[in-house]
Amino acid sequence: MSEDCFMKKLTKNNLDRLHPKTIRVFALLNCASKALVLGILSATILPLSKVECAYAASGSSQEPSTSFGLRGSYLTWKSSLAESNDFGLGYYFNGRVLAGEDKQILVEMVGSTEKASFALNSSSLQQKNLEFLAGWNGEFVQLAGGLGTSQNSAKLTGSKTLETTSRVFSGLLATDFSLVKGAKAFLETRVMYPFETIEATKQDVTLGMKLMINVGTSFDITKKSLDLLTGVIYSKQTLSLAGKGSGDVTLCPYLGFVWSMGL
Repeated sequence: MSEDCFMKKLTKNNLDRLHPKTIRVFALLNCASKALVLGILSATILPLSKVECAYAASGSSQEPSTSFGLRGSYLTWKSSLAESNDFGLGYYFNGRVLAGEDKQILVEMVGSTEKASFALNSSSLQQKNLEFLAGWNGEFVQLAGGLGTSQNSAKLTGSKTLETTSRVFSGLLATDFSLVKGAKAFLETRVMYPFETIEATKQDVTLGMKLMINVGTSFDITKKSLDLLTGVIYSKQTLSLAGKGSGDVTLCPYLGFVWSMGL
């Protein structure tokens, strides 16, 4: 309120009997008090607004994000244990969370099922794996380690069967890079090293380290949420029963999808 308005208000309130200098002093004090209040509000609210804006701008890179992937494969399985080669099916899924500053903390769960029937000698093999990993997500490289389980079942010639359950150490080393806008290539190397294996019927079983190399590309289906995956996984592992069998190799071309979202 200006000084003139304040003086008019005093007059309306029948305070015009006050000395004019006294009225002017009251008007000046009124204007000064309002200026002080506005100054305090400007000094507190505006900086807070700037802090909130800065937090919003920088917080976007710190908000956790998650992704879920699902892939299917028509694979080729070359088995020394079954003494045959044939085709089979593979199913793979993973869930990943990225958190922390610049999303450098990586937590992941990975599962897979691979199975094949060998028509030549009426044998069949199946392997199920489940891993839990945690590690570091860099700008170009991801590095993680963890624990998991691996289950193998086999029906071999001569009515022989095999059922194993193993606890494993798991490791991941991966990198990716952009090809064109909306597409990138990636390379993953995973290892599973069994440190304890139990066979259901106490047979003499040897289960070695499994090496998996995944080379693929991803393409944006939508701008932020859905990607198409295509690639091939090569894996090799020693699996022997009573000294029979040296190593199994699978080649798994796949097609899949990844769905991503913020938390």
